[in-house]
This record gives sequence, C-alpha cells and structure tokens, in this order.
Amino acid sequence: MGGNTALQSGRRLQWVKGIILMTPYDPSYYLLHGQGERFRGLIEEGSVLQSDGLEAIYKDADAHKEAYCFADAFEDVKDRNMCIVVGGGDDIAPGKHMIMPLWNRLKEHDTVAVQKQITFDCNHCMCNVRMALAEYIAQFMKEVLGE
Repeated sequence: MGGNTALQSGRRLQWVKGIILMTPYDPSYYLLHGQGERFRGLIEEGSVLQSDGLEAIYKDADAHKEAYCFADAFEDVKDRNMCIVVGGGDDIAPGKHMIMPLWNRLKEHDTVAVQKQITFDCNHCMCNVRMALAEYIAQFMKEVLGE
C-alpha cells in the first residue's frame, strides 16, 4: 500500500502535512535481521511491483537498509502528523516487527503533532475493513487540517 514510500517521503519533505502508513512494509527489517531469504520470497510474490527485476529490488533494499529502516525514522518524524494502520493478521508486514518499534517511541514523545495508530482485525490487504479504514483516515485528515 506504499507505506515505505510514504514514510521515506514524509521523512524528507517537510511541506507534507501528514503521513499515512497503511500496513507499512519495511524491507530493511528482514535484511537487518539476517532473513534476506524471507524478503526475497516476498518480493518474488509481489506481482504488482513494477521494476527492473527482483534482483534490482533486493539490491536496492540491501543498499539502503540502514537509511530506510523504519525504527530509525524517529528523529525525522517525531513531530510530524502521522497515522499508522496495522493489520492484526498481517503476515506480510507484521506490525510488531515493521512499524510498532517506531510507534512505541512516538507515543512516548511529547508533541503537538497529530499522531494516531490503530490495529484492525485484518490481513495485509485490509479487505474486510476498508470502510472503517476510510473513516479513520478521514478523521485523521480532519484533525490535521483543523476541521
């Protein structure tokens, strides 16, 4: 759902008013934890990925694993508006590994930014909760925009 792209863009583009991460997948997690084959298996299944090939995706992720690590994004996003959505049954991007380490640091930080996290009872594609997801994100956007 583009969570990695949204986080990396939000870390660097200060004019972005809010970052929304839906079942965010951190490709650096498996690489940093010695599970490169798990990552390779997931990108092989990623038929929606448009790229220069699986090896190019793997090499790019490996080359940027420290720079793009979600857990290390704290300093860049600690005072940014952020909405994090996790699928409780997500085995592609398990929240406890991918995004919750960052969220746990964010919720301890005192900020005026709107920062929310929710875990829906769903898998990675969020098929059974999409209306609730849309409502949750709309409410986040209203809060960010002060409506």
